[in-house]
Amino acid sequence: MKFSALFFILLFITKTVFSLTDYQKSIAQFYNIHNTQNLTLLEVKAYQQTTNYSCGPAAIMSLLHYYHKLSDRDMNAKTELRIAKEMGSSTTLGSSSKQMATWLSQHGFEVKYGTQGTLHLLQNSLKQGIPILVDWIDWGGHWVVVTGYHATSKNNQDGNDLLFLADSSAHYDSVPSLNNLITFNADRFSTMWFDSENDKTQLIKGSYIIAVPK
Repeated sequence: MKFSALFFILLFITKTVFSLTDYQKSIAQFYNIHNTQNLTLLEVKAYQQTTNYSCGPAAIMSLLHYYHKLSDRDMNAKTELRIAKEMGSSTTLGSSSKQMATWLSQHGFEVKYGTQGTLHLLQNSLKQGIPILVDWIDWGGHWVVVTGYHATSKNNQDGNDLLFLADSSAHYDSVPSLNNLITFNADRFSTMWFDSENDKTQLIKGSYIIAVPK
């Protein structure tokens, strides 16, 4: 009797830990992920930018929406351009991490931002249910939101771990995506996780912003 009770308790815990939401199931199916045991995936809606410089504001909008601080109705170009103006985004240089972190701090978020980010940092944040804004060299410098991680081996020994990115420029790509979510090899991403600031004269590696509502 004791064994049976313990068995069902363990079975319940296992199902609870490894059960997927409908959103996660659809993403796993679309990207042919069969082993979902080590899949961490947050449901972030990737707003699509309407200008070639507003990836920063677009990433912030996706973050706000995730935390229920921005409605579906307000996920539009008017909001995007308002945030860009308030942050002081440049039409040629885009948005710096300091501009974005300052705006988030002024709008009710606890913010940590820095450089030299690691894949371990991303995984830990995601496991806590916190998406991360990162700036990488895609498109010559581009903000995206890291929303998921699929670990295919211990410590990424096989080099096949996957990142999930809510990409505001997904609509510009010819590669099929679901919900404007793209996947990218984690090791390859880490080699491209850099950009430049200060009129493109200073190389910045591993730039990230972690922001949660106060």
